[in-house]
Parts: sequence; structure tokens; C-alpha cells
Amino acid sequence: MEVRKSDGAFQEFDIEKVKNGICEAYKTAGEECNDFILSSIANGLYIYEKIATSEIERQVSEALMSINKKGARAYLD
Repeated sequence: MEVRKSDGAFQEFDIEKVKNGICEAYKTAGEECNDFILSSIANGLYIYEKIATSEIERQVSEALMSINKKGARAYLD
């Protein structure tokens, strides 16, 4: 499945990139990232062909806001 990047290019969707971004946000916020959090967020994403990366980011940030507001703010920065 391909995602549309902000520059208009298409790239194969990689859930590991999403998980890495979440973990980096948690580290930046001084929080611990665990597999339960990653699985919960990753499994809740609605991914479809040609989805924009900004839409994936929106979904992730909304999920993070319900779990950890500090982590969500770090993810958005």
C-alpha cells in the first residue's frame, strides 16, 4: 500500500516508521514507550491506498492524545 508524502511523492507504507516516530516522541517527552502502546495505536489506524502522511500523523496524534498528552505534543513538534 502506498502513502502520499507531503512533497507529492508516493512511498510504500511502513508501520515501523510510524512506531519509531511514536517511540521517539515518547523519548523526547521523557516517557517510556512500550509494545502495548505501539500495538494499540498501530492497530487502530485506518490506512488506505494513497493516504496522505498528514492523515496518518493526524490519526496517530489523536490516539496519543487519548493515551499520553505529553507524548502527543512531542509527536507533533
